[in-house]
Amino acid sequence: MTGFKDIIGNDLIKEQFSEAIRTGKLSHAYLISGDKGMGKKKLARAFCEELFCEHPTEGGACGTCPSCRKVLSGNHPDVIWLNTAKPDVIKVDEIREQIVDTAEIRPFLGGRKVYIIPDAERMNQQAQNSLLKVLEEPPEYVIIFLLCSDETALLETILSRVIRIRLKPRTDSMVKEHLRDRFPDSDEEGLDLAVAFSRGNVGRAEDIL
Repeated sequence: MTGFKDIIGNDLIKEQFSEAIRTGKLSHAYLISGDKGMGKKKLARAFCEELFCEHPTEGGACGTCPSCRKVLSGNHPDVIWLNTAKPDVIKVDEIREQIVDTAEIRPFLGGRKVYIIPDAERMNQQAQNSLLKVLEEPPEYVIIFLLCSDETALLETILSRVIRIRLKPRTDSMVKEHLRDRFPDSDEEGLDLAVAFSRGNVGRAEDIL
């Protein structure tokens, strides 16, 4: 994957992110929502690649510089993915230790520091209240991505402090073209079936196929 250009669909969202990175007019917190398989993690990773790329091109991130490679391999010191001990809940200690207590530490390589919280709806109320400490008074270099499938599980105080982005389903033609590229040996009947049941969700289409 190389930046936004390898993300299927949601062109307006990609253009807005690219423009914000280009101009430096970035928010301190974004909420990306959408069903499982819609590409929330891919979009957040592409954002980080574009943000930290050392040799950006007109098409976006180069994909080959040390920073791009670190982002793609999950080893960039300024891109922190929240790690959790249990699959069903994000506890206050995990938010405090991995985000709240480290937010004041300045970036190691770049001018920004990005925290990414997958399945943010799993945060219990105490964890969300702890995160508010950073959302209310974030260091100027911090950007937080909350990725979620259910916005209703988040406190209104959280929702009021983030830019909310909702991923839209892709068209059938987009999904089918992607599947054909990803699984070149698939027959047309299988492709059509996966597209029909995916309802524009690329990850779901891949699972079905």
